[in-house]
Amino acid sequence: MSTLTSKRTLLVDDEQDVLTVFKKALGSKGYEVDAFNDPTKALIDFAPGRYDIVITDVKMP
Repeated sequence: MSTLTSKRTLLVDDEQDVLTVFKKALGSKGYEVDAFNDPTKALIDFAPGRYDIVITDVKMP
């Protein structure tokens, strides 16, 4: 079993239920998750090097 160092994740989805499930699941595995249901706010928060991975919904209003 490998040791997980804290990985910062940006999660963007317009459905709050999806954000809640993914944030809880990833958080339980040691990931630090910033979740946004507004893509504009996510883009404002995004900066190169801030996140190790970005997970996003492809179809959002």
